Amino acid sequence: MDFDIKDAVYTAISKTQKKDEPQGEVSPVQGLYGCGPTYRCGDYWVCIQGEEAIDPRWTPLHRAFYGCDQMFRFNKATVEEKLHMPLSIPVGVVPPEKEFFRARYVSRAIEGAPMIHHVVKHGFDKLDPTVPEQIGRFMTRLHSLKTEGTGLFAITEAGIFPGPWLKYFPIVTKAFFDEIEGKGLLDDDLLSSIRAIFEANYKIGLLNEVVALAHNQYSPLNLWFDENLKRMTGVLNWERSGSGTTFSDFISWKLWCWDEDFFEEILKGYEALKSRPDKFDEKLQFYLMINGLQMAVFAAKQKQENNKNYFLRQALLGAASYDESFKAKADALGSYSRMTFAS
Repeated sequence: MDFDIKDAVYTAISKTQKKDEPQGEVSPVQGLYGCGPTYRCGDYWVCIQGEEAIDPRWTPLHRAFYGCDQMFRFNKATVEEKLHMPLSIPVGVVPPEKEFFRARYVSRAIEGAPMIHHVVKHGFDKLDPTVPEQIGRFMTRLHSLKTEGTGLFAITEAGIFPGPWLKYFPIVTKAFFDEIEGKGLLDDDLLSSIRAIFEANYKIGLLNEVVALAHNQYSPLNLWFDENLKRMTGVLNWERSGSGTTFSDFISWKLWCWDEDFFEEILKGYEALKSRPDKFDEKLQFYLMINGLQMAVFAAKQKQENNKNYFLRQALLGAASYDESFKAKADALGSYSRMTFAS
């Protein structure tokens, strides 16, 4: 990166420290992910979250900054130079004891507008026909960057797991099930059934997995396009990127794109430069089951009933490839055919 992130934090925060006296141009980021007011301050975006002003403090718990550092360390050339695309990684400014509450975050400003704004209003079929090809080709370049070990770059305590994906993914997935069972977020009998499918099949599902750089949130939420929606201008929110299965990016699009034809066009763009991973269709259902369930839990925590059921339906469709009884459960949620977004 060409800019000093720490300096950007202090400079931008000083311009938006008083919530009743915002400065800078309001950014099109406004409204995404439930963000508060977001302002353009020179080359950076600053999002204000929370009601109280918090003194800017630089701590080791800035997950995004640590992730940025790790992301570029593994290769002499920066990722951006290899991907030929501007990247924007948010850096949180928070009290040390509240790692996940970001009262402010600062990220590099990207020219253009978020793809999701257009998609919510007009759907995927109104986009320029070259858009899915661009999305697929970028993902190909991303997955061509090989990494060592597995795990999220931004987990400061765990770091990168030295072992293969076959050992790492079951650890984190079993921990996920342990965390949510009995919490009332989803039906516990359903969770137990899906967990049983996972534990009976993960060794086959994860066999010969390709590990590379993965964004892990590669979806219309995080892609920026020019004002005519013809040229991809940047990719945002790399704080959950890491070394892992390339399926994480395929499944992000599968979950967030409710237009099957558009998803297939993305795959064609990918295949123009690189073959699909081995046993693609089979593994896609495996990850749809697990990642869909994870997103359903996230939506449940946010009290987003429609989105919870949408993602749960996707998880059930994935599970149905192992147990046909889940198809009826998925069909019962058939009215939840797409997500809803806060205005």
